[in-house]
Amino acid sequence: MASPGRDIRLAEERIAGYRNFANKLWNATRFVLMNLNGKSDPKPVAKRSLPNRWIMSRLQHTMSEVARALDAYRFDEAANQLYHFIWNEYCDWYIECTKLALGDPNSPTAAETRATMAESFEALLRLLHPFMPYITEELWQAIPHQGESIAIARYPAPHQEWMDEAAEREIGILQDIIVGFRNMRSVHGIAPSQKLPGAIVTSDDRIKKHLDDNTPFIAGLAKLGRLTINPTERPVHAYTGSLVLSGEHKVDLMIIPPAETMDMAKERAPAAAKKEKRLKELTAQIERDEKTLANAQFLSKAPPNEVEKMKTRHQEFRLERESLLEELARVNNQTREPK
Repeated sequence: MASPGRDIRLAEERIAGYRNFANKLWNATRFVLMNLNGKSDPKPVAKRSLPNRWIMSRLQHTMSEVARALDAYRFDEAANQLYHFIWNEYCDWYIECTKLALGDPNSPTAAETRATMAESFEALLRLLHPFMPYITEELWQAIPHQGESIAIARYPAPHQEWMDEAAEREIGILQDIIVGFRNMRSVHGIAPSQKLPGAIVTSDDRIKKHLDDNTPFIAGLAKLGRLTINPTERPVHAYTGSLVLSGEHKVDLMIIPPAETMDMAKERAPAAAKKEKRLKELTAQIERDEKTLANAQFLSKAPPNEVEKMKTRHQEFRLERESLLEELARVNNQTREPK
């Protein structure tokens, strides 16, 4: 948080939050150590599975951003890059991905996953060492490494050839869909232990193939019993939601509970209320963006990249609003249907 020229108030809740981050590192180390026993296959990064190529690519991008921030003496930016990468991407996503491969005794990617996990976590600790020297030394000594001390180990530098924009886009699509299913579970109060069937509907052939190839990945992380892409029928009693991927591709999500457990009006009311709230927020934001984009003075003074970002966001919000209107119409029609 120590940005140049900023005075920081010492807050105990922030100290507690960073203690939680340290605990996250300890738990990640335990998980890595528990899963290193077994065959390891350090094949070339470009030939590894999608999740392994993705994390190696994200790690290289993080190395680049940390190096850029350190060169500019922006230690706060470097620390923030590491904090968010470790917490959000490595621990919350990659470790969850590895559980799918390592938990299946017949998984063809288990060996390369062990190699990727060991390699990436060791590099991650070296990257973090200047910011958290004591805990990283302790953890580094516990995992496979080369050298006497992390303090004199080579600081990581990115491998440009390991950066994989395609893998990052493909994982981004899967993340959006998994988060969509998780949000639907939360809205409808579906416990993680309830592995209900799910379905995805898309009219884009490329996205359909991508989803077909990664059905077990989505079903595993979204806690679905099974997942169908483009089912022939859409059950009337299904919980539904929509997403806009990459600002242009709309997909419909469904979670399908047993029909006899459903009270349509009771079950759909909370979801409809949240959708209507989001619809109001989107409508207000769209109107503000339209006024801004119609302002000639703003367009003449604002940096071109900022204008482009606003136009892209405006289009995404419009597509999301259209999807919400369709969902609400479907929910209202289904709720009025006789039992």
